[in-house]
Amino acid sequence: MLPQSGKPRETACRPLTCIYNIRMSQGNRHHSRDFGRLVDEIADECLAVRVRVLNRVVTAIYDDALRPLGLRITQLNVLVATAKRGTARPAEICQLLAMDASSLSRTLDRLAGNGWIEFVPDPDRRARPFRLTSEGRSILTQARSAWEAAQQKARDQLGEPVASLLIESFPVGEPPPS
Repeated sequence: MLPQSGKPRETACRPLTCIYNIRMSQGNRHHSRDFGRLVDEIADECLAVRVRVLNRVVTAIYDDALRPLGLRITQLNVLVATAKRGTARPAEICQLLAMDASSLSRTLDRLAGNGWIEFVPDPDRRARPFRLTSEGRSILTQARSAWEAAQQKARDQLGEPVASLLIESFPVGEPPPS
């Protein structure tokens, strides 16, 4: 209903709402502040996300360098670990490179498909030991200059103090700390 002036009357009345909804929205504002702080804290301080991003950046540097050889850094690492062992067992390589068994199995199948490793007969057929082939040794030799270029690029990207810290913290040939 309009007043006689024809203009709507200003009113101090709010739309009808349930008191429960008012309290919940006030509670949600408080919850939202706490939630916002939680999200900010994790975003600002989480080491895991930074390590995962760093992993992607560094892996891309090596993968780009090795791509012309049809090789990825994960495959190169398995080839190197295998070369260090002579004959390797999947469980050893999984522990050494902190890989899960299914990822290693897929990598080994690709390496065998390229002729870079061969599986060695073993009385325990589940063990599936393997070793480098002459083609595997050859691809490692061919990969040297690409790896060196990627290594320098990664060192430059990380900065020498961080690169040195990583190398010192995770020595080659030893299982990663648990």
